[in-house]
Amino acid sequence: MVLSKNTLFDDRYFLLEMKGRGSYGEVWLAQDRQLGINVAVKVYIALDSRGVQEFKEEFVTTFGLSHPHLLHAYYYDICDDRPYLVMPYCPGSCVDFMGNIDEKTMWRFIRDVASGLEYLHQQGIVHHDIKPDNILIDEEGNFLITDFGISVKFRSTLRNNSAIGSKAKTMGGSIPYMAPEMFGEDVEAVNASDIWALGVTMYELINKDLPFFGQGGVLQRNGALIPEWQSNHSDNLKAIIKWCMSLNPWDRPMAKLLVRVAQSVLDGEILNVESIKGYEMRKAEELAQKRAAKEARRKAEEEASRKAAEEARKKAEEEARRKAEEEARRKAAEEARRKAEEEARRKAEEEARRKAEERARKEVEARRKAEEKARKEEEERRKAEEVARRKAEEKARKEEEERRKAEEVARRKAEEKARKEEESRRKVEEKNKKKAETEKSETTKTSKKKWKGLVAIVGIAAILIGGGTFAYFQFFDDNSAVFEPEKDAENNLENATILLLEKEKASQGLLMLQSLADTGNPEAIFLMSRIYFDSSAAGTKGLEFYQNEWKLMRENVNLKADNFKAHALLMEAYELYGEDSHNLSVFYELGCDFLYNRGAEKDWGKARWCFEKVRESAGDNPEFKDYTEAVREKLKATASSTPVKP
Repeated sequence: MVLSKNTLFDDRYFLLEMKGRGSYGEVWLAQDRQLGINVAVKVYIALDSRGVQEFKEEFVTTFGLSHPHLLHAYYYDICDDRPYLVMPYCPGSCVDFMGNIDEKTMWRFIRDVASGLEYLHQQGIVHHDIKPDNILIDEEGNFLITDFGISVKFRSTLRNNSAIGSKAKTMGGSIPYMAPEMFGEDVEAVNASDIWALGVTMYELINKDLPFFGQGGVLQRNGALIPEWQSNHSDNLKAIIKWCMSLNPWDRPMAKLLVRVAQSVLDGEILNVESIKGYEMRKAEELAQKRAAKEARRKAEEEASRKAAEEARKKAEEEARRKAEEEARRKAAEEARRKAEEEARRKAEEEARRKAEERARKEVEARRKAEEKARKEEEERRKAEEVARRKAEEKARKEEEERRKAEEVARRKAEEKARKEEESRRKVEEKNKKKAETEKSETTKTSKKKWKGLVAIVGIAAILIGGGTFAYFQFFDDNSAVFEPEKDAENNLENATILLLEKEKASQGLLMLQSLADTGNPEAIFLMSRIYFDSSAAGTKGLEFYQNEWKLMRENVNLKADNFKAHALLMEAYELYGEDSHNLSVFYELGCDFLYNRGAEKDWGKARWCFEKVRESAGDNPEFKDYTEAVREKLKATASSTPVKP
């Protein structure tokens, strides 16, 4: 029977799309016409009656298994001698992450798969075939193990029916994921074999390639080392992968330990996998030493029993010889025999008693020595544990002290920053208040003058008219003008900039610019911040032009460079512009402040956030080519930092 798309299988399942095909069957996305839901149908190759019975027994064995990270088949049947399983449909597979899996997803993968393996191992089941194709992803993003519970016996039956004769299929599993112990004679898969296959799967997900040229553990068994690789993943993750791929099965971590370590990392705990590995290996060595000591005691007791039996045998032989001699002497002389027998019996009893006491003394001495050795070993173990515990407590205390100091430094810096911002805000408010009081005073004085004599009013009016005429022509002669910041802010900003670039009129331009900044004009505030900034560094052509222009303005007004004040004004301009602003200069200069410690504490995460905003706003616009080139280099310098909003 050949399966094809848009056909009805077994009068119930409408085949929509083939999701996979292997040597032993096919997997189809199908619609259950009775329930009206989408399911996954795995249809195996045709089997004989014995194979069908084995398939049924396999399904019964795994039917009672229940775990959130195992993909369970909830129905099985046979159609045209082809057994099939009906399972929930999973839209994804861990193959989708091949070569592009991030740190957090990798730890979730370890936790989910190791949790499923821990459950299988507790049930006495070895999976035999852990690999990316057998780990699916449900709609909630959980990783699920499939194809579990298929024994080596049933795999052999499938191989025989499909005429596959490879050695890999005979032993159970696929060669690239088979542990070193699977390539010897009389091999038998153990729980640790699944852990090795899990390590290879993690290696392939990160590198998009298999270790050992896809030949599995046979090369490692012959002395090959685990290949090194380059990635942005943590050292802990690399250590876990190498640990899982240890040459000896007893050196690999158990599934439950992998679950515990992965969950701790996901919970944000700071771990050192190499330390955990060393601790687990020491426990295994201690257990092996205890077993060896117990075995030594057992052998000593057996040797003592053997010697006692040998002594008894020799004694029996000696007694037999003695009796034979006595019998011979009895025939010679009965009286002599009786006396000799009595003496011999007395001596024999005394010798037996002496030997028994000696044997008992030796046994007591041997037992005392064994107990003394065991006591010393226990004392040494206890001392080692005490030393390790004290070191761990001291390390934890130091880490807690360092964390507390870091928090205290951060808190003091935050308070200092808040104090400076509050001081800056207070100065602005005081300046505005003084300005308002001055205007109020001027208004009061003007009001009093209204009531003076008509002659004075006429005279003052004539003077004002004449002065206004002079001011009018003076404006067109030397770019002077009556300044009203609330009207036409853009033109006022342009006039202020022109005056700032002329040394003789720079003070007037600074007053105009300060008035605009006091009204909350973000462009004026930004320009004021650049005047206070000591622009000694040169950028690209466009950036260098602005830096030179800002430096000239600062020198004209004779202001001392103050990077802290420049940064405070720059932050104020940024807050007025808002995060959605496309003003590239604000974000570029703010990023440089955080990158080069210009009036602000170094913070590569904040710097990277600002430079990302510049790149996002500039895009491919050729007008912003200078910004794009400058930002590209600075993003490389902050590549290892996570963007953080200022």
